[in-house]
Amino acid sequence: MKHADLQFIVARLLHEMSKRKECESSETSALVNKTHKSNKKLCFYCKKLGHFVRNCLKKKNDEKEKANQTYEDHEQMFVEALSANNHTTYDWIVNSGAM
Repeated sequence: MKHADLQFIVARLLHEMSKRKECESSETSALVNKTHKSNKKLCFYCKKLGHFVRNCLKKKNDEKEKANQTYEDHEQMFVEALSANNHTTYDWIVNSGAM
């Protein structure tokens, strides 16, 4: 009985190995096909070929610049608010930096 079980296990392992080899070869061909199509990608943000919006460096740089500008605007408003209040006494102002 044990010899039959061993033969069954060996047969199943060989079958599984052949299935995996078939899958690997089809995945490799799929990867090759994907690389040929990569030049046809069009970014709808910068209108250049070769990438999508989610990978657009121009968009990422523009977003960083906008975030920095927003921070500077908030900082300027904070300074203006402080200078608008003319206090005769000294006040302590604490800014946690949280928005």
